[in-house]
Formats: sequence, structure tokens, C-alpha cells
Amino acid sequence: MATFNLSIASDADDGHEANGATWDDRAAEGYSQGEFFSVYQSNNPVTDRLGALRFPSSGVPQGSTITSATLTLQVTTVTSIDATNSVILVTGDDVDDSAALSATHRPSLGWTNTAATVTKSGLATGALAITVTTIVQEIVDRAGFSGGALAFKLTLSGSDTYWEINVADYDADTLASVATLQVITADASVPKRMLLMGVG
Repeated sequence: MATFNLSIASDADDGHEANGATWDDRAAEGYSQGEFFSVYQSNNPVTDRLGALRFPSSGVPQGSTITSATLTLQVTTVTSIDATNSVILVTGDDVDDSAALSATHRPSLGWTNTAATVTKSGLATGALAITVTTIVQEIVDRAGFSGGALAFKLTLSGSDTYWEINVADYDADTLASVATLQVITADASVPKRMLLMGVG
């Protein structure tokens, strides 16, 4: 068994897309609620926000059997959350090495969706753990995957018409609050080159 504990490594690796057209690595710096990005449902593309996160150089070997993969976000604020109908849909970027997040690579542009998706409801402040095992398995099973970046987008689902969560981003007051990804494989050992990278 091998364990890969990954975290957001730079300000550019998390953020949100607003109004279907722009990419921001966070909301306004120094905002009273702390620095964050948002997932926001309003049923209006002009104001909806979709989140994304990227974990560079994952080090997970191609073809590994993924025992578990858990994406953990630190939610700082929730607004108008319905326990059942406020739902996040998580999708992976189905490529060998996900590109840096930018105006041309964001949730609705330049993204190759995995067939596997997961949903998460019961949203609340604090640590939000989302099981993304099937998504990670699909990506590492790609023939060309070689320990590259893993990326996930957070889009909107459920029947609630208005809700919002704010997620601590890389620029939050403490790096302990940034998003993490833990991947556990069934492999008995990690290749030597992965150990030299400090992974595992």
C-alpha cells in the first residue's frame, strides 16, 4: 500500500470561474470573510461561480489500483444551504497531466470531463471531505498518465435555486486550511523515483 498526501501548491492552483467567462484565483484579497473562492448557485449564468482545484506532480503511478481518494476542502462560509438540495458535482480533468488553471483552462473551457463524477450534499462550514476514488482511478488508468497533475472542478447540481459556499484558498491566513487530496493505492511499494520526490 502507498499513500500520496497532496496539497494545493500555489495560488494559481485553486479558484473559481465567474459568469461563465472569467477565471479568478480567489475573491477580493483581504475580504472580511478571509481569502476564498466560491461555488455559487443562482440559476443565473451571470452570477454563478464554479470552482476548480489542481494538484501538480501527483506522483501516483500509472495503472495503480486506487483503494481510496479523498478531496478535502475547508469551507469558511455557507449561505442558504439546504442539506439535501444544495449539491456540488465533482468532475475530474481526464488528461495525462492537467494544465494550469487559467482563462483558457477552467470549468467550462478547455476541460476534458471524466466519465466518473461524484456529488456531495450536506454542505457545512469546516472540513468537507469528498470521496473521489472513481475519478482518480479513471485518470491514472490512462495509458499516458505518468504521475502528472490531478485536477477537479466543482460545479452545480441539485434542485436548490440559491446557495453558496466559500472555500479557503491557497492565500488563506493559514496554509493548514488549503485543499488536500489523499490517494491510497493497493500497490505494495512506491517506485524509487517517487520516493526521491518525497511522495508516499
